[in-house]
Amino acid sequence: MESDEIGRDNALCSELSRILPCHRLFTFLGAAWDVFSELFVLSQSCMISRGSRAVRTTSLLFQIALAFDYFVLCCQRTTCHQLSSPLKDSVGRLLLRRKRDSHHPGCPTSIRRSRSMTTALTQWATRIAILAGLCGCAWSDRKIGIHVRLTDTNNLRVGIEQDQTAAAMLMALRHVNDRVASVIPQETVASLEEGFQLQWDMRDTFSSPRLAVVNTMEWTGLEGSKDSVVDMMIGASRSAISGPVALVAQVTSTPLLSHRSTSAALSDNYLYPNFARTVPPDTFNAYAMAEILADLGWQAFSVLFVNDLYGVGYSVDLASAASTQGLTVATAQQFTSGDARSIRRALVNVRSASARVVVCIAFSSDMLTILELSQEEHISGPGWVWVTGDSVAKPSTLLDSSSDSALFGELLHGWLQVRPAAFLGSNGQRFQEAWASEPSDTFETPLLSAGFPASALNAVPCPDFCGFAYDAVWAAALAISRCKAQDGQAVDKTELLSQLLALDFEASTGQVRFDERGDRALESATLQLSNWVVDPTTGLLELIHLGEWHAEDGLQRDLAVSPVWSSAGVQGWASIPQDGWSCPPGAVYSDVTWQCEQCAPGTAQQGLACVPCEVGTAAGRWGMTQCLACTQGDYANETGQAQCTRCPHNAAVPYGAEPTSLEACSCLPGYVLDCKWQLWVLLVMVAGLLALLAGGGWVAKRWWGG
Repeated sequence: MESDEIGRDNALCSELSRILPCHRLFTFLGAAWDVFSELFVLSQSCMISRGSRAVRTTSLLFQIALAFDYFVLCCQRTTCHQLSSPLKDSVGRLLLRRKRDSHHPGCPTSIRRSRSMTTALTQWATRIAILAGLCGCAWSDRKIGIHVRLTDTNNLRVGIEQDQTAAAMLMALRHVNDRVASVIPQETVASLEEGFQLQWDMRDTFSSPRLAVVNTMEWTGLEGSKDSVVDMMIGASRSAISGPVALVAQVTSTPLLSHRSTSAALSDNYLYPNFARTVPPDTFNAYAMAEILADLGWQAFSVLFVNDLYGVGYSVDLASAASTQGLTVATAQQFTSGDARSIRRALVNVRSASARVVVCIAFSSDMLTILELSQEEHISGPGWVWVTGDSVAKPSTLLDSSSDSALFGELLHGWLQVRPAAFLGSNGQRFQEAWASEPSDTFETPLLSAGFPASALNAVPCPDFCGFAYDAVWAAALAISRCKAQDGQAVDKTELLSQLLALDFEASTGQVRFDERGDRALESATLQLSNWVVDPTTGLLELIHLGEWHAEDGLQRDLAVSPVWSSAGVQGWASIPQDGWSCPPGAVYSDVTWQCEQCAPGTAQQGLACVPCEVGTAAGRWGMTQCLACTQGDYANETGQAQCTRCPHNAAVPYGAEPTSLEACSCLPGYVLDCKWQLWVLLVMVAGLLALLAGGGWVAKRWWGG
């Protein structure tokens, strides 16, 4: 009898092994139903022999559990690579009991072992728990951890753009697990191992490095349950968070793949050997920024930056890139995020530098404060050009958080933005089409449900960073899929990193490949120059595409678009404002014309201003760089004189005297009586007069005395 039962076991398991790959849950359910039905029929005599409803139900539960035992046995005989050790122990104990029961044909002994309904239900609950761990079987433990930034440190929602980025990752996960080739080419999708399924654990960092590190320690197995360990992590959104996370992750060699952290400091292979990213780093962004500024004719600019890992790194990279382009950084001023006083102090120093082009490296959360204070300090609007990087959200997100959207829309009008370009060409079009048609239930997770309605997330196009996030999930899936783990063993993290860096596939943001540092390869990166413009018909602030930057070709302007340079409406490629710093000698930037103007007569260029000439000096021509001292026969007794005043006739300013007044003029040698008479002439005249008088006396004497 025992041999017959074992034979039935083997036959049934062989059949299940043929039709039931362990990773296909729905196939298992269909096969399990057939097994349940067969065993139900075989147990009818046992069930009929018991009159109690509880006993009959207990018997049925046992027979269902017996069918599940067959499934466990078959999974043991097939390749279930990622069956965790605790789960294997549970299965082993269950199989040991199963073999012990098999020595007793029929069901009475088993029913005696399950005398109560509670015992039967408890045993079945155990089996359900095991089933939950086995339902993916070969690939059930392939898992990634995802850091997202949905709320700030005050537990306020950051904005819909961050929620959309997280939603794009959820869409990518569904596309991976369902083998959807609507964005990624079919041959790339087909390269995933058969049966590969990618699980995920997405958590909000709350903009806190500390909380992100806590999550990382759990995901890397340094703390908490081993069930939480992941093969790879994606994130974070800020470099200030990715830095400490990457340091912790390298303890277990767990790769960290970011979709948004761009700080060049993260390119350091010594400090961050397991870090990679699908977004171009600030090294590229800063170089592109410097090239674009030079292309637009600006030779000097100021930098306003947030003093965190991202902002400091960007400013350093920008200064280095500027020097290679022959540009001058007039001043670089840092501020503390969320501190209005430090922002105002930095803006005052930017104004003092007088460069009219300002590169602003800040986060969206500080933009409204910067806009308001820059207006108060008179360094915004006409005559000023502001350029921001990739850290600022799209305009609508900024305005939604403002109490006076019209005012801030006016202040943002004419701003420029240089940021990585994600959705260009057919790849971007395919992504946006897939995004618009994605079922909203893909986004219905507790994490996202706390923010915006799922239906609202893809009601509008997804911003650029959605593409880098989508591609990061696919890169993780492809790399993990290509790592062949042995039975019961985790993925080799060193091999996983090698597989990640070796990827080269077409994705939503173009060709995704990495360099030896884990950075997005320069030749596969594209950046775009955009213009923030208020639409005159709708009153809405929009991003207008002005051109693209490529490493090989530089900036390619879109000449069909007329850029707007200030809130006063100055526009056009032919009307690019000057930087206020690089005017030719003798000229300064005018707040009236927003162009370089020559200094007028009576003034001269001193630094970035035309200064009136001091007393004793004059500037008689346009565009003079210095005032000239009056010559010896001249003087200037007022400031701002275009010409010196001549001293009276026969007078001059003595050598060494200051020609600052009429009193400084002295008669030339030999001149007296207001310098009108020469001394020798006067003496001759006096002598003649005396002679005349003497002659007259002699005549009189002769006349009267004779």
